Amino acid sequence: MTSMTRWTVALLMVLMVLALPVVASAQKMTTLRVGDQIGSELDYGPYWIAVEKGYFKEEGITTVRKTYPNGPATLLDYNKGELDAVMAGLGPFLQAASQGSDYVIVSSITKGNAPLVARPEIKAAKDLNGKRVGTPGLGTIHDTMLTLYEREHGIKVEHVSAKITDLVAMLEKGEVQGVLCWETVAATTVRAVKGAHYLAPLPVIPGAESLEVIISRKIAQGQPEVALGFTRALLKGMRYIDKHEDAALAIIAKAMNVPDAIEVARLAKTQVKVTDPYMEPKSSQIIYQALLETKKITTERVKSYDDFTQRFVDYSFLKKAEESLKGWEPKK
Repeated sequence: MTSMTRWTVALLMVLMVLALPVVASAQKMTTLRVGDQIGSELDYGPYWIAVEKGYFKEEGITTVRKTYPNGPATLLDYNKGELDAVMAGLGPFLQAASQGSDYVIVSSITKGNAPLVARPEIKAAKDLNGKRVGTPGLGTIHDTMLTLYEREHGIKVEHVSAKITDLVAMLEKGEVQGVLCWETVAATTVRAVKGAHYLAPLPVIPGAESLEVIISRKIAQGQPEVALGFTRALLKGMRYIDKHEDAALAIIAKAMNVPDAIEVARLAKTQVKVTDPYMEPKSSQIIYQALLETKKITTERVKSYDDFTQRFVDYSFLKKAEESLKGWEPKK
């Protein structure tokens, strides 16, 4: 064997050895199918930050996003085994549990996020009495928040369920006099409909719980490292938003993919809080009770709110993620 041949063989062997870690790393990547809702990029901002900044990739996770009209529609696919994780409202999660669905809540992701936008002639809550108000659907957290708004102000409105994408046009045409929906659809409505305004930017319950993140119990129990990595990436996303708000809004606006995205995101951001990973207990209990009283859930499978939290909420992954991130600071 000539010197040149020996050198060539040696070089090939070195290249093969160097390539091994890359192959191994690629083989360890886990794909998670994640469901969310149309126009909710700001509400799930930590997810988009985790995607853009590579936090999921660092955990060996690749996410495939699927969007739906609302939370209940998302959970239908989850129950069919077509999703591994879901970001949606507490109302739909409570109803799904009441109907026999099984999952693990690993984190809260959004507080607030139930603004009521009204037509220009509606100046106060009393002006809505007897009027029509649009929501993204009967099973959504926003429909429940509208019920709580009625109770708080002693009024009665007609709940009009519609596709989230239709609510702007319905308000503009006068088919409804108000819409209670998620951001950034509310901000888009305020900007698009002449005279439309935030009648109630925040829910009637201060710091109200809104949206959570679930993962399948099969993954939580069978692949706990994946559940931990998924939760840690989201927590990193929350901390990035808390530390670098302007940069985070730019990333979220990019995900929104609409011409005036950054202006919409800036208008909407005060109506949501996406940096607290723990569920707000008081409002969560009120939401549970409201669903029970309106017969959207029963006590057959979920006997009480405490029963729900004991069986469906697992903060162990979140606490481990927090412990592992002590001293960690997000880079811009």
